[in-house]
Amino acid sequence: MGIPDTAFMLTAEVLENVVSEWQWMPQVVIISFMVPQGMEATMYALLAGCHNLGNFVSANCGALLLDELGVRPTGAIGEGAMFDKLWTASLIATVMPLVSICSLFWLIPDKYQTEKFTDDLGESESATSGSLYKQWMQVQEEVSY
Repeated sequence: MGIPDTAFMLTAEVLENVVSEWQWMPQVVIISFMVPQGMEATMYALLAGCHNLGNFVSANCGALLLDELGVRPTGAIGEGAMFDKLWTASLIATVMPLVSICSLFWLIPDKYQTEKFTDDLGESESATSGSLYKQWMQVQEEVSY
C-alpha cells in the first residue's frame, strides 16, 4: 500500500487505544446504574481491576499460544519458517471474542442505559442483601454483644 511501517504502526496503536476507550466508556456508565447508591467507586475499582486482570491473562495466554505453535522469532535472518503457524494464532484470536458476543444476550440486562437497575430499597431488598460480607458482619455484631 506504500504506507511507511512507522506510520502504519503509530496509526494502528493510536486507533487501538481510541477504540479501547470507546469500549470502556459504556461499562463505566452502566456500572453506576447497577450498583447500590454509594458503592459506585468500589464497583468502578473492581471493574478496573477485572479489566487489568483480563488484559494480563490475555497477554500471557497469547504468549503461551504462540510458544505452543512454535512462533518464536528472534530477529535472525532466514527465520521465515517460524511464522508458518502464525495464521492459526490469528484465527484463534479472531474467533475467541465471538464467545463474548454470543453470550451478550444472556449477560446484559433488558434495561435502557439510563434506567436504574436497583432502587434505593430497604436493606432486605438491596442488591447486597445476603452477601457473604453482610452475613459476616452480622455474625461479628452478634459476637461483640
